[in-house]
Amino acid sequence: VQSDADGGPRLAVTLRADNCSINYPLGKHVIHEVANVSFSHLACEDQAAVIVHWSASPLGIEHIKGFRVYLEDKNPEGKQCQHLLLKDPRQLNCSYKNTRLSSQTFSGLTFDTDYMVRVVPFPTLMNESFFPPSFLRTNSCEVLLGSDNLVCKPYWKPKTLNVSQLGSNLHVAFDQAPSSFGFHFYFLYYKLRQEGPFRQQRCKPDVNQYRTTCILKDVTPGTYTVELRDDSNTTRRQTQYHVVLDLWEHLEMCKEGQMSWLSRQLDESDFIITICSKGLRYYVEKKSRRGKTPVGRRSNSCSSSSSPIGGSGSDLFIVGVAMIAEKLRLANQSEGAGSQELQRYMTVYFDYSTENDIPTMLSLAP
Repeated sequence: VQSDADGGPRLAVTLRADNCSINYPLGKHVIHEVANVSFSHLACEDQAAVIVHWSASPLGIEHIKGFRVYLEDKNPEGKQCQHLLLKDPRQLNCSYKNTRLSSQTFSGLTFDTDYMVRVVPFPTLMNESFFPPSFLRTNSCEVLLGSDNLVCKPYWKPKTLNVSQLGSNLHVAFDQAPSSFGFHFYFLYYKLRQEGPFRQQRCKPDVNQYRTTCILKDVTPGTYTVELRDDSNTTRRQTQYHVVLDLWEHLEMCKEGQMSWLSRQLDESDFIITICSKGLRYYVEKKSRRGKTPVGRRSNSCSSSSSPIGGSGSDLFIVGVAMIAEKLRLANQSEGAGSQELQRYMTVYFDYSTENDIPTMLSLAP
């Protein structure tokens, strides 16, 4: 990292980047905090980036062997570090007190976000917390990339997206984006969960309607992933749904067994959201106690019942809640990966309900 002098004789310092995970020993001398901290803002791969500049203090400058530069936002896990060693010259002196030193580029930052920066000279007798931090706010996307850049376009997703099945066709209906977005077409990308590439269906919005309906014709039975994108694919995220077509999935349930099918659905899901209400708690905590067959003894195959799920719909629902509760219990007892597993589960309730409507067995869910 090359640096320049700020007035006076033109002196240069070259810093070499090294592994920041290495713990350097405490020094025997006091080194004062750096001065004249400033920042250069730039864009790197359509994201914000920053270079940190500073000057070494003349107090203890001859003992400096390098600098550590930390940058972090409110999330401690996103902390970045650079370990910079003196390469040329090997030792500084007071002649370098006005020399401007620079870090490497800190990239992958979020636009228009506050960050804290701390520059620590080493080896020093003082703890890193002794050196005061500096603060910066990254520039906006429009400033760094220009207001016409597609990356700076606001993110949009429909408030509602409904999928219905009519025969062998899927009808996907969703709210249209405001006209200011200038979307001329939407693309539906869909595939069976076990398939590789997505298939594409182009949909032209009806300018006289608030909603658009796309029809996917003659789709193969199974569980689908459906993504909605705009015609230029400029939305930075896509609206994505996993859709289980129950009439077709019924055949898989008969072949695989209800318990196995339910367990597989829970294992393959990214998130499991249980919508709670007074009725849910009633079914789970009241009806399941009235002499019903224990969950472990229930049939694992489809019966000849006229119910589309091969038995009582409420029974299978109670089984599903019980399986979720068991998975929550196991995740809570596990160390390490258990906390990450718990994050897959969520319980929510309606506006007219309260937290008391969440079944006790689901209390471990966030």
